Amino acid sequence: VVLALAPGGDQRFVLGVGASLVGLIGVALVAPTLVISFFGLLRPLLGRGAVGELAIDGARRSPRRTASTAAALMIGLGLVTGALVLVNSMKVSIGGKFDRQVGTAAAAVNGWSLTDSTVKTIASVPGVQQVQTVAFGRMLHKGVTKDVTALSTSGPSLFNLEVTKGVGLEKLKQDEVLIYKDVFDDGIQVGSTIDVVFRQTGKQQLKVVGVFSNNTTTSNYIVSTDTARANVRELTYSRMLVSGEKTGESETTALVKRIESATSGRGVEVQTIAAAAKANNAQMDGFLGFIMGLLGVSMVIALLGVVNTMALAVLERTREYGMLRAVGMTRRQIRQVIRREAAAVSVFGAALGLFVGLPIGAVLVRGLSSIGVDRVTVPVSQVAMVTLVALLAGVVAAIVPARRAAKLDVLAAISHT
Repeated sequence: VVLALAPGGDQRFVLGVGASLVGLIGVALVAPTLVISFFGLLRPLLGRGAVGELAIDGARRSPRRTASTAAALMIGLGLVTGALVLVNSMKVSIGGKFDRQVGTAAAAVNGWSLTDSTVKTIASVPGVQQVQTVAFGRMLHKGVTKDVTALSTSGPSLFNLEVTKGVGLEKLKQDEVLIYKDVFDDGIQVGSTIDVVFRQTGKQQLKVVGVFSNNTTTSNYIVSTDTARANVRELTYSRMLVSGEKTGESETTALVKRIESATSGRGVEVQTIAAAAKANNAQMDGFLGFIMGLLGVSMVIALLGVVNTMALAVLERTREYGMLRAVGMTRRQIRQVIRREAAAVSVFGAALGLFVGLPIGAVLVRGLSSIGVDRVTVPVSQVAMVTLVALLAGVVAAIVPARRAAKLDVLAAISHT
């Protein structure tokens, strides 16, 4: 909680990961002390009738074993939930800020090395109203390497940086810099001068003239193209924003085709802003799919733990099940006892997973505020679906142990020691 409310910092995401791991371990350690009270609360749901009473009592009989089984499920579900919260928060935060920052542009041109010649070619394409260049580089500040973005400042800017203090991009001059709000929060003030080091020109001084709050497609330090050109021998661009004379969807699509034709063979990629936004979301969905695949392995391991626990319970209670069969309990009821106990353990693990997973997601989102992720979004339907799948899988994992218990020979089970 303290970390989630802490001010910005370059190491906050790493601290968030560390705090999440500590939280998982802490909950896993205290889980045995929660077993008795939790299953007491769960009794009205799963403990009705003789079968339910036996299932709940079986789960409470060995708190440490029940907690260790639930902890495996808790870790898997907790990490999945945290990943869902993180990725969906990134999509909402970055997606919304992307639209606000570059929504006035018609298209984006990307390439490894876009030159001034390419800029002139694009600017001469019929229908192009304005071209704004973007270059990325690095500099040293206080001995730490910082990413810096160089933007052209001639004409109205196609970037909405959401300036909160000082001047905006249109008034940015040579040897001046705009800083992101997290940098401002770290103690750098508007009007102050910062010492930086460029590889080509060495030590330089930049005057801070403004603070901005939208860094979706930029770094935390922004200088003019003139400043970058004065400190870089051969300045090349990696992106350009293009605005069109007409803003309709069909006109924008036609403009993109004309730019593609004019820059054919120059190794550039031209996209409408809408297509670029979709590509960003697709990348985050791919990241989520990768994470979910890895965490799916942990869920399988957790379910194997449920199988092992229930199989061990059947072995230890062989004589007990034989006595229950002898006094009239049916094979079907024996299977129900095992399945309900597995369901109770799965509910316990799922509850712990949600208890730690949602805060983990919130802490990681807070740790990424320096790259523009500032809204915690809980995908309720996705979290509910994953939780339901975990619960159902826990019950399915108990099928084999339940069958084994139901098939026990009554006399052999009673004489079992």
